Amino acid sequence: MNGVVDTTDLYKRLPHTGSMCLVDEAVDWDHEHIQCAATSHLLADNPLRVAGRLPAICVLEYAAQAFALHGVLVADESGEPPPDASRVFVALVTTLDIYAEYLDGRDGALRIDGHIIFRQAGSAVYRFEAFDATGPVADGQIGLMS
Repeated sequence: MNGVVDTTDLYKRLPHTGSMCLVDEAVDWDHEHIQCAATSHLLADNPLRVAGRLPAICVLEYAAQAFALHGVLVADESGEPPPDASRVFVALVTTLDIYAEYLDGRDGALRIDGHIIFRQAGSAVYRFEAFDATGPVADGQIGLMS
């Protein structure tokens, strides 16, 4: 397992910029797993807010960004070039359960914990859980392709 990583430099290699860089840090990670923390869901100027609120379905964007960051970290550690992040997209979402209506107003940092359940050149499927200090926010599976 690897230690905490600030995501600022990692985002320079992803297409996200400014306030769309939602994840603050990779708290823990290895080749098969990543746990990230985010506090941007608490910001009034979060770009995903609708009518002043941040719908809980936006947890999918937080999870997808966590997994993009994971791809960069794993590629760096293995010495392989990461996939072209501008060509990676969410291809599928399955078994999604959401336990909250909104992400704003939650208690503290949002944690995204993801585990790879399938990986093949150019694609990966992650099982994830998102939670905060008060409990679970969502869980499901996300498939990414490049």
